[in-house]
Amino acid sequence: MTILPDDPPWNEITDSESFDGLLGRTSGFHDGFVRMAKWIGGSHVNSDLSAVDRHLGSVWILIQMQNEREPTAELFLSGVRKLSIRSRWDAEPTATFSEEGVRLELLSCCLDAETLSYRLGGKELLGEYPEIPTWILVSE
Repeated sequence: MTILPDDPPWNEITDSESFDGLLGRTSGFHDGFVRMAKWIGGSHVNSDLSAVDRHLGSVWILIQMQNEREPTAELFLSGVRKLSIRSRWDAEPTATFSEEGVRLELLSCCLDAETLSYRLGGKELLGEYPEIPTWILVSE
């Protein structure tokens, strides 16, 4: 179980219709770039040096856009089974949904995950070095 901060609230994307709703609010991430991506591995080592092997991790992605109404979007994918990254950072998204979850493709990356959520932000996450959110992900 992953705990995310809920201010502003996260919106789960479960199908093509909800994904299209995100694209409508952001003009399809037009003039947008993947500014940052953070991998949070599912496995870790506790302070007593015992290993917890959960295999699947999570990915947080920050997209910055030249969009006055919705200048930033945060995407969060959990249960990530596959992640590939390319050196192109334009944000031209497509998503495919199946019983296994979602495949999110941007020009810069492709992810297969169990869930996809998003939240839209303001100008506080714009710039060359925006302040990265300090929330901590906790897994059971």
